[in-house]
Amino acid sequence: MGIKDAIRNGMDQRAQASQVQAAHAQAAYEQRQAIREGNYRVIAAEVPLALIPDDVALPGKVQLFADEFVVSSSDSWGGMSTRQLVLTTQRLIYARGYLSQQQEIVYLTDIRDVAYSKPLLGPGTIAVDTSSGRLEGMPQIRNGQQFRDTLLAIVQYAKQRQLRGSVPAPAPVYSAAPAPGGDSIPEKIAQLAQLRDSGAISLSDFDTKKAELLSRM
Repeated sequence: MGIKDAIRNGMDQRAQASQVQAAHAQAAYEQRQAIREGNYRVIAAEVPLALIPDDVALPGKVQLFADEFVVSSSDSWGGMSTRQLVLTTQRLIYARGYLSQQQEIVYLTDIRDVAYSKPLLGPGTIAVDTSSGRLEGMPQIRNGQQFRDTLLAIVQYAKQRQLRGSVPAPAPVYSAAPAPGGDSIPEKIAQLAQLRDSGAISLSDFDTKKAELLSRM
């Protein structure tokens, strides 16, 4: 085989590999969309608010879970800055910046209260109290009271959904004992949290797997 034939064969192999990868990516996309369509029918019937069924892009390249849907964004409430605020059925995502967006993600089940402050002049401001502290500095919005009511309604839904789908787990007592597979249980839980935050698994799947790991301790 000459050099030209070897180069041609190498190019053909790379082209075939690219086609296989593209076919796998398309199949995965179609499977995800089918799962989301089924989940949307169920969740839309439960949530007291209108949902966006599309698999939309979120600030900071955050991906929606397969069972997560956008409720609305800061534009819907009269947002007055370039900061982005998106409310989904599972998370509140706040991003700022143009080139390298920085985002803060708050799971709705961690939200304790939502404070709305309206001065005599100008738009109102929102602060969210969570289990780990207060989230402030969010975009100023004209319809702040509407946003607060919407957020509290979807928070109540998220907490009720977690109660229905959660698996009782014993009180976590962390130890260094390795779980089957080599990694310790805390390490496996941390890996699951990364998958949850990337959108690879849903919040309910994370809670179920976490409970299974904790039951082994």
